[in-house]
Amino acid sequence: MSRLYSFIEIWRRFDHGGGFGSTDQILMGRYLLQATLVGISLFVGPMIDRLHRHIMELRLLRKSMKIRKQMHDSSNGGAWTRDMTKEEIEELKTNNGHLNFKTKQMESITALEVKIKQLEAKCDMKGRRKRLQKPVR
Repeated sequence: MSRLYSFIEIWRRFDHGGGFGSTDQILMGRYLLQATLVGISLFVGPMIDRLHRHIMELRLLRKSMKIRKQMHDSSNGGAWTRDMTKEEIEELKTNNGHLNFKTKQMESITALEVKIKQLEAKCDMKGRRKRLQKPVR
């Protein structure tokens, strides 16, 4: 933030009739570069975090889909390709419960978003009616 303030301070000196010296140009370039790098870092950091979360969820989904496919194949007469340990079974049950919970959350969020849009539309309609009912002076 201080770099941005210094950049603006140099720019104000230029606006008040002073010229840019070579030192001012170098400092402005450096301050602008630092501010840009900080801004990019603040944007890229959360983006990488979100991508990491999505990749982890994708791995869990693929793993559970593979297991479900194996279970489906085994129930239809196919043979298991390998035996699962109790820990793996518990982990898959936990992941399945987590995914079901997330699905329910997403459904409730979607329902709430629809309700919000309906209420906004109703509010807009009431606002228009009020404006139309006001007497013209």
